[in-house]
Amino acid sequence: METLNGLLSFVLFGGVALTFVTVFGFIGFSLIKSLRTWNANNNTPLQTMEAVVVGQRLEVRGGDSRPETASHLYYVTFEVQGHARQEFGIYNGDHLWITPGDRGLLRYQGTRYQGFNRTSQA
Repeated sequence: METLNGLLSFVLFGGVALTFVTVFGFIGFSLIKSLRTWNANNNTPLQTMEAVVVGQRLEVRGGDSRPETASHLYYVTFEVQGHARQEFGIYNGDHLWITPGDRGLLRYQGTRYQGFNRTSQA
């Protein structure tokens, strides 16, 4: 019986330790990945290119039980010279006036949206 109790204690302690290591490992991995992206963006020169707005989307997070707690993330997809498409998160309210078909100068730094100066409307 004592062997069974020892085995059960080992399994429970091991399970808790494994969960702890897994959770903090995931948090550490996510933090390192975010810091690498942030650093890469900071070391990338600011780019300005002619672009066409080809799409927009809205992502709603949270608010399942209380809609007032939901957060809204706005994304705009641009087609730049050479037909490459890039999607950027828009956090400064520009999504309110940018519409698909708009043409203009897109400013970005790595994966960060820096602005869009519209030259012609859709």
